[in-house]
Amino acid sequence: MKEKNYYIKRFIPYITKYKLLIFLSLVFLFTSTLSSMVIPYLSKQAIDNFIKAKNTQGLIKISIFIIIAAVILFISKILQIYFTNLAGQKIMKDLRHDLFAHMESLSVSFFSKEPSGKIITRITNDVENMNQLLSSGIVALLGDVALLVFAIGFIFYINPKLAAIVILPVPFAVIAAVVLGDKMERLYEKVRDLVVKLNIEMQETLSGIVLIQTFGAEKSQIQKFESIAEDYKKVFHKAQMTSIILKQSINVLSYVSIALIIIFGGILTVKGTATVGTIVAFLAYINSLYGPLRDLSDKFSILQNAISSMKKLNNFLEVDNPIKDPETPVYKDITGDIRLEDVFFSYDGKNMTLKNINLEAPHGKKVAIVGFTGAGKSTIANLILRFYDPDIGKVLIDKTDIKKF
Repeated sequence: MKEKNYYIKRFIPYITKYKLLIFLSLVFLFTSTLSSMVIPYLSKQAIDNFIKAKNTQGLIKISIFIIIAAVILFISKILQIYFTNLAGQKIMKDLRHDLFAHMESLSVSFFSKEPSGKIITRITNDVENMNQLLSSGIVALLGDVALLVFAIGFIFYINPKLAAIVILPVPFAVIAAVVLGDKMERLYEKVRDLVVKLNIEMQETLSGIVLIQTFGAEKSQIQKFESIAEDYKKVFHKAQMTSIILKQSINVLSYVSIALIIIFGGILTVKGTATVGTIVAFLAYINSLYGPLRDLSDKFSILQNAISSMKKLNNFLEVDNPIKDPETPVYKDITGDIRLEDVFFSYDGKNMTLKNINLEAPHGKKVAIVGFTGAGKSTIANLILRFYDPDIGKVLIDKTDIKKF
């Protein structure tokens, strides 16, 4: 939990930067939710007070109020979606900018170890997951909570006795959502990891297709890819089945509530403690009770996707560049005398590629570096360009350590 909180706090500044847009989105979200809750209540009043009494004038008036509520719902929903998406796109733009700028600042050594497919996934898929968190995760979740609270409030206001009976299946729906939702979190986490593996495998295969075909390694590459694809198929199928079971369980419980409305609502209506309008309103509110729980599996997936992406993006942004610029760099005209003094270097920190290399290439002279494949010819060039720093020893340009430039 502490780890999740850390990642959330890490990206809060990106969200708070556009707090006005998010605030407007929430205002219109609650306005649209309240408007949708008012319409069934007005319908109840129309049935009980005006249709039964054959009051045409009153029926026209309340119909106008229903139309007004529907218009408010329409406008506020559009504005809520507009401000949410606008904030999400601005956040994505800032995040992608920072990720790309950070990527540009990293040394060549980082890119020699990290597959490019993985880096592309960070800047595309993981950022999109962050957008989903705002547009379909947090805002939608708040909307669902508001929907539940308003729906429960209205049914208890209309008829507390019937409401107490109707919501009896709701706790079982909540338990199903929490238990199966937790299982789905773990499954979708595996799905995301396998998607990354598929992307990496595809990218590496495409970039190395010439070598694969040259050495006749097509079958082994196909088998490797099929193994990952098979794992993805199995895990994704489990996740989908869990989602279906959750949704159908909540559907069944919603039908139980509908049955309770019809049975007990009918009995109370016969006894005179409820009305036909009450039954109609309760049937409308029942979808607002179970709809959010039914969609909770999707919210779990979005939230888990976003938290997982936060972790990966944070790890990427915290990658330190081993090539450090000096606080007070040396500025001078370069003649071009190159010298390596007692240089030792390894790419992995274990196996030495260069051992005790001493080399001098004076300005204006041609020096040939000859050796078998893997001897370190390109490595020497990389050290002179300071794509890497030697583990031991110095690389000098005009008798000045290259680290001082």
